[in-house]
Amino acid sequence: MLTMQRGTGNQQTLIFALQSNNTSMGFILQFS
Repeated sequence: MLTMQRGTGNQQTLIFALQSNNTSMGFILQFS
């Protein structure tokens, strides 16, 4: 969750949506 704060609002929303569907994929995208 803390890593999401580094991104923009749009990135946070995208990451959050991806995590809802696939936690592993959302986690990887946080560091892309």
